[in-house]
Amino acid sequence: MIMGESSTRLFIGVSHGATLSRLQPDFTRLTNLSAQLGPPGYFVFSLAPAIPDVYSEARMFCPALGIAEDPVSGNAHAMLGAYLMHHGLIQTPAQASSEADTIEFTGAQGHHLARPGRVTVALSVAHRQLESVTILGEAVIVFGTTLEF
Repeated sequence: MIMGESSTRLFIGVSHGATLSRLQPDFTRLTNLSAQLGPPGYFVFSLAPAIPDVYSEARMFCPALGIAEDPVSGNAHAMLGAYLMHHGLIQTPAQASSEADTIEFTGAQGHHLARPGRVTVALSVAHRQLESVTILGEAVIVFGTTLEF
């Protein structure tokens, strides 16, 4: 399923998180596929993670943007939250039918690159409808730069 404004991510669900460690993407073919389909990113995820204490496990490939593999993508996890709710793959609180509530889950990504990270996604729900998505977690600055125009 293509998710996001302007079709920015193609979501690919796999049955088991162990499958993610065996992926060997052909970045040239993915770049060519992006030119044909539109989305520059491929978010491969599982709701049966191979690592403990998380709800999902994922890998993100964006070779069309010059990023072979993004170690941890908060943007894609936010879209994953909306995707899971839209398809009934995450439990909506019973009380959300009459008042606002929050559903949270944690996703793991980056450990296949030896740069492990976790992203907590908070879905604000009112009357069983998604109101907003918030990404929680900590980030590490890998590099900094200044652009002058």
